[in-house]
Amino acid sequence: MGESGLKLYCPEQTDEPVVACDAVEPLAVADFIVQLEDADADVRWKASQGLEQLGVSAVPEMITSLNHRNPAVRRLLIVTLGRVGAEARSAMPVMLVALHDVNADVRCAAADCLGHLGIVSRSLIQALVQSLSDPNAEVRRYVATTLGRFGNQAREATTALQIASISDIAVKVQTAAQTALQRISESLVGAA
Repeated sequence: MGESGLKLYCPEQTDEPVVACDAVEPLAVADFIVQLEDADADVRWKASQGLEQLGVSAVPEMITSLNHRNPAVRRLLIVTLGRVGAEARSAMPVMLVALHDVNADVRCAAADCLGHLGIVSRSLIQALVQSLSDPNAEVRRYVATTLGRFGNQAREATTALQIASISDIAVKVQTAAQTALQRISESLVGAA
């Protein structure tokens, strides 16, 4: 047991909700967030799962923690918010800010998360279209994939996606943009 009295991973409790081994109550949101910095990948993953299990009740504190100094923690928080899904829709404004994070992995996670929050707006589509020119190819790929996830609600992004599908220097971005265009086209036909 560490100085904090917390230990997340307990082999005898692998199928149970994540709790401290010798504690009576489940860990609090703040405890899980602290454990996102742990050197052990299993501890970090289980902390992320614990936050996801807490669902909407953990969302405000996860959003507040998105200014964490460690980009790996920010990325895990964003991934977890995406897994919480539509219950985390209040995270949309900070996800739009996270699209401009200095860390590319955080920007990728933000682009992906935005596709799981259950909200599509004109400002969201415009922000994603702007991110199609991110300097990082992986970010551009995530953005194109998310736009495709929105189907006909992302039809105003078709010009930008067409350009990306032809002229992006990364083949994976071209492929993601082509797939997004196909999904948008199919949803427009289905809506007619």
